[in-house]
Amino acid sequence: MDSQSPSLPPFRDVATHQLLVSDGAMGSLLYERGIFVTQNFEQLNVSRPDVVKKIHGDYLDAGAQIIQTNTFGANRFRLERHGLVGEVRRFNVEGAKIAREVVGKRAYVGGSIGPTGLVPGADRAKELTEARRTFAEQAAALADGGCDLLVLETFRHL
Repeated sequence: MDSQSPSLPPFRDVATHQLLVSDGAMGSLLYERGIFVTQNFEQLNVSRPDVVKKIHGDYLDAGAQIIQTNTFGANRFRLERHGLVGEVRRFNVEGAKIAREVVGKRAYVGGSIGPTGLVPGADRAKELTEARRTFAEQAAALADGGCDLLVLETFRHL
C-alpha cells in the first residue's frame, strides 16, 4: 500500500506515532439519505458517485483523517447476491478513486473490506482457499484504485 497522497507522510509512519480519526458508517448514512437496503450500496460507486462523494466530504469536514471506501460488500460472494459478480474490480477501483478524489491531500484513503457473509462449513479448507482468493482480488483492486491502507471490518470468522 502506502501509495499516499504526495503531501501526506506514509500512513505507517504516522500511525506508529499518533492516533488517527477514521470516518463512520457508510451504509447507515446511505440508507438515511434515501438509498433503500435492497439496493447494492457498492454499485453506487458507478451509478450514483455524487451520493458517495457527499458522505465522504461530510466525514472529511467533520475531521476524519481516514476516509473509508464504499466497498464493504464489494467482494465476489456478496456481489453475486445482486447478480453483480463481474463488477468486483470496477466497484472497488471506482470506490477508491472516489474517496481519493474527495480527500485530495487532506486525509488517507482506507479500502474497506467486509466479510464474505459465508459461514464456514464442512469443506473448510476449500472455503478458506476461495475466501483468500476473494479477499486478494478485492485488495488488489483497492490498491490499484489508490488506497493508502486496507480496513478489515466486522469479521466474525477469522
